[in-house]
Amino acid sequence: MWILHVDMDAFFASVEQKLHPHLMTKPMAVGSDPRKGNQRGVISSASYEARKFGVKSAMSSQKALLLCPQLEFSFSGFEHYNKESKEVMKILKGFSEKVQIVGIDEAFLGFADLPLNEILLIAKNIKSKIFQITNLNSSIGIGSNKSIAKICSKLAKPFGIHGCRKGNEKKFLAPLSIDYLWGTGPVTAKSLNDLGIYTIKQLNNFPIEILEHYIKSQAKHLKALAQGYGSRNLEERESYKSISKEKTFMTDISNKEILLDYIFVLCDQVSRKALYDKIQPKTLTLKIRNSSFETFSRSSTLDKVPKKNYLFYHAQRIMQQNSHLLQGSVRLIGVKLSNFLIEKKQEQIGLFPE
Repeated sequence: MWILHVDMDAFFASVEQKLHPHLMTKPMAVGSDPRKGNQRGVISSASYEARKFGVKSAMSSQKALLLCPQLEFSFSGFEHYNKESKEVMKILKGFSEKVQIVGIDEAFLGFADLPLNEILLIAKNIKSKIFQITNLNSSIGIGSNKSIAKICSKLAKPFGIHGCRKGNEKKFLAPLSIDYLWGTGPVTAKSLNDLGIYTIKQLNNFPIEILEHYIKSQAKHLKALAQGYGSRNLEERESYKSISKEKTFMTDISNKEILLDYIFVLCDQVSRKALYDKIQPKTLTLKIRNSSFETFSRSSTLDKVPKKNYLFYHAQRIMQQNSHLLQGSVRLIGVKLSNFLIEKKQEQIGLFPE
């Protein structure tokens, strides 16, 4: 069986450039322009022209402008992204009965155990069909499992196709940086770097016993991925009980304004997920772990559509009401939405304020 990972290139930014042709080839970002009064804006997506200046998603709009003073901002409404996403997924389902949608701009497809040249031809046809119908570019990764396919699509960016031959997974992975492995965030990567592990080959050669001491339960999981193993399960996602995002800091943070900036980014991320899946959470939970590794969670009840500014208001209020728990520095911050009312009819809503 072959797995293809189809990942749309700079999806939100590309949709904006499609809607506004004058933005084509220009450095632009999807977000709110700080020059128009919103000082706590966050970049949702950046065009490849903007990425050359270091602009990237989840970056503050103010920082993005410092890196790229000529940066243009645009946001036309979430309904446009949703419409384009549905069109892309419809195309993918025309190529395979086994499609797992994992986000607004990416999906896995399953195919029979065909010769490599045939599966490559299928990938080219998928890519061509998406562009022909939507005028949007995509990158496609081909592998024997989801982990390999996702790594290949990352290597294919932008606008390309990349594959790994079956049986060659371990050799293919060996020279790559460890941050290519699914689930290796900045904190885990730093822990591995501290052990002298920078490549997947070095991870493979490192004793599992020592690895478990430093990264605990992640050790066996990462070792398996490093050897080329991965899931082939393409079942559609089950209804989930919560949506959460966390940020673990490389250095503990004591500045409350910086913490609020990170909380705003996390609120933006969970909000986009809830809005895309059209679910109404009734509870927001703020999680904080201090430098002594003490963790506390406090919750607030929600009664409106989960726009990011509304979520941020509740997170701020939790911070203010529990200031006595924020003495010293913070190691981890997290935002979680839960207690969902599924399939609730909602007003047409956007990712960003007016």
